[in-house]
Amino acid sequence: MVLIKLETAWVVPFLILFFGGMVVSFLVSRTVKIILLKSFSLIEKGSPWFKKCIVLGQFILFLMILVFFAPLMELPTYLETFFRQMVKFLMALSMGILGAWSILVLQEVLVRKYSLQEKDNLKARKIHTQFQLFKKIAFLIIGIVTLLAVMMSFDAFRRIGTTLIASAGVAGIIVGFAAQKTLAAVLSGLQLAITQPVRIDDVVIVEGEWGKIEELTLTYVV
Repeated sequence: MVLIKLETAWVVPFLILFFGGMVVSFLVSRTVKIILLKSFSLIEKGSPWFKKCIVLGQFILFLMILVFFAPLMELPTYLETFFRQMVKFLMALSMGILGAWSILVLQEVLVRKYSLQEKDNLKARKIHTQFQLFKKIAFLIIGIVTLLAVMMSFDAFRRIGTTLIASAGVAGIIVGFAAQKTLAAVLSGLQLAITQPVRIDDVVIVEGEWGKIEELTLTYVV
């Protein structure tokens, strides 16, 4: 009987922390949502990406509460190890997704503030052109950082992390030589977005055919 009591002693504190964390994170996320909507009128209340950011932010706050008060639960060693590893994994993944979704919310704000449908849309086309490039670079960086963070949340990957970092320099040189044309195209895309010889919604004529610029990427134009 004593053995069973010791093994289940953590259940009640865990349930209290779990449901208490859910309530606190819910209240905080709703407060933040109201403040953001009142402070930034350009954020659309019905925006699906904004709603997803709020929900995911609530989940991240819930994880942070669990981690902060975890010592109070006095989990068994095997459960504590599993718990901390899962929280690290979920936190890294959630933060990366939240970063990507936040950029999409910013895109919605820019579309509302700088409409391409206006008669004089030169400034809007400049901003849309630069933001498309920024979005792609940001997605790439967020994806790489999130992948590394998720991998490093596991002990097996963390142990080989030093070896991978040490070999990254040599691998980077090899890849650099192998992908010179691709890197040149990326640099050209950066220069295109900064100098803006063409912009989103510009009319261009190529080989006698005309059309409008719809999308600028790091390597090609649509």
